[in-house]
Amino acid sequence: MGWLHVAGDLATPNRGWCHLTCTVWRATVFPRAGHCFSVGGSLYRGRVTMKSLSGKLLIASPHLSDPNFHQTVVLLAQHDEEGAMGLILNRPGPVRLWQLWDQITGHPCQHDDWVGDGGPVSTALIALHRNFQFADLMIADNLFLASSKEHVEALVEGTSAEFRLYRGYSGWGAGQLEDELQVGGWLLGRLDTEQVFAADTSNLWKTAVQSVGRTFWKATLGIHEFPDDVSTN
Repeated sequence: MGWLHVAGDLATPNRGWCHLTCTVWRATVFPRAGHCFSVGGSLYRGRVTMKSLSGKLLIASPHLSDPNFHQTVVLLAQHDEEGAMGLILNRPGPVRLWQLWDQITGHPCQHDDWVGDGGPVSTALIALHRNFQFADLMIADNLFLASSKEHVEALVEGTSAEFRLYRGYSGWGAGQLEDELQVGGWLLGRLDTEQVFAADTSNLWKTAVQSVGRTFWKATLGIHEFPDDVSTN
């Protein structure tokens, strides 16, 4: 049957495999706009200085109304002076992995996991996983991204490594994410790799927002104990 480019509800006719290495992201995904450059690992745009946020969580502000990102938690896989790329962690798609895999490859698949909607930019399947052998990009300790056909196939069909597959990704051009952070569109959170592979992500956004709030009040007021639900006080 051949390998299919994945977009929409299921798979669309063959457009070839898109291998999303850092070089490809920089060359084809991000528009080269704005005036942003890197010095010593920090991103400079105007008067704003920002270190790379690769490996961090973007947590949608409660006021972010964009339906593409409403109440989402995005893992930033890549962030530099030319843009950013990430995957939404809490948008399970309607199709199970075994259904999609059979349609794409014609091979049986024993995995009944959901396939995530990684963002509004269509691409071939992308995997987050824990196996360095199949890493196209290292995101954090013991967390990798696979985008090549060979690595994704090996994860699904040939290993017992923990992984999560995504269709689509979230992308920002040069300086775009920095602008959105400046106007309060996003909160920043620390990554817990267990969040990536959780079977149920329905409460991930709420939990992440609460965690950011606790960190803020601890730092500003020195408060160290918080109830799980402040509304019960």
